[in-house]
Amino acid sequence: MPTAQLSLQNITRRYDDHVVLDEVSFTLKPGERAGVIGDNGAGKPPSCD
Repeated sequence: MPTAQLSLQNITRRYDDHVVLDEVSFTLKPGERAGVIGDNGAGKPPSCD
């Protein structure tokens, strides 16, 4: 069984009082892909900082 390349557990991200991620968990295995979608100006890149 392949090991995880990336595993995130219970991630919460806020900007002031606005919660953009609420206890998100996921695991990516080798060869899998994930994307972040949303409106322009919604803060996609800063969510990964």
